[in-house]
Amino acid sequence: MSAVAVFVRLSWRTVTGIVARVVADLTGTTDQLDGLRRIGIDEIAYRKGHRYLTCVVDHDTGRLVWAHEGRNKDTLTKFFHALGESRSALLTHVSADGAEWIHAVVREQAPQGGALPRPVSRGRVGDQGVGQGPPPDPGAGRRERTQTPAGR
Repeated sequence: MSAVAVFVRLSWRTVTGIVARVVADLTGTTDQLDGLRRIGIDEIAYRKGHRYLTCVVDHDTGRLVWAHEGRNKDTLTKFFHALGESRSALLTHVSADGAEWIHAVVREQAPQGGALPRPVSRGRVGDQGVGQGPPPDPGAGRRERTQTPAGR
């Protein structure tokens, strides 16, 4: 917002007010959740003191389609209630990090989402990932660097 404020020579409060009015005017004119097939779910921290937003993005368009304060099962369940059963059934892919609360809600609300594996932990005995060996080397298959005679 600061760059916009400087560019148009307005205070940041004025720019924030304009953005808030535009968002208020456009809210409800389009259904942001219509046509979702592949989504990504993650939480983002804002401010200090462990405040979080749960965000859902449409992988096909790259747009943020839903956000709500909180990062727990109840918060994500609100998204699926807003989406509805019929549209939840149309999801083909759901991606997320390893947060178990996300996985639990997706397994319940959109089990056909497919691309959401159970989180794997390599840190504790008895977890799924123990004994499966080290993770694959991301540089495997790359050509090794050769040094010049000068060592550069």
